[in-house]
Amino acid sequence: MDELDCKLIKELSRDSRITYAELGRKYNLSRVCIRERINSLVNDGVIKKFTIEVNPEKLGKKLSVFLNIDVKPDALYKIAEELAEDESITSIYLLTGSTTIYMNVLLKDQEELETFLKEKLYSRGDIFNVTSRLLLREFTGSNGGLGDGQT
Repeated sequence: MDELDCKLIKELSRDSRITYAELGRKYNLSRVCIRERINSLVNDGVIKKFTIEVNPEKLGKKLSVFLNIDVKPDALYKIAEELAEDESITSIYLLTGSTTIYMNVLLKDQEELETFLKEKLYSRGDIFNVTSRLLLREFTGSNGGLGDGQT
């Protein structure tokens, strides 16, 4: 991966709908050259997918909650796989240290959070501790570790 590849990734992370022609004009290259570079990044697995960022509040999901879930070691993967099927969960991670699952869930309100906790987590015997934190403000999102996204 060279400097141009990094610049293309930053451009696409800001706006995945930008055209090859626009990128070509910006970097003084043909759209065919840009397409080949981007296809190479996809084929090499550098770019995993092209997607959109949705504003959850516009969909009625005003509550973003981060959860640390301590589970019995032998149930760790089973719980993570089962939780991954819930569409209100945006991400699930296995962390180092204790047998902890870390996840983010988007919900409508505190009532929906209470129901989620009772039905999906507290009712399970293989989960022994749940810590929740509410998101107050997001300052930055993910851009693949490429800095501030400025080129």
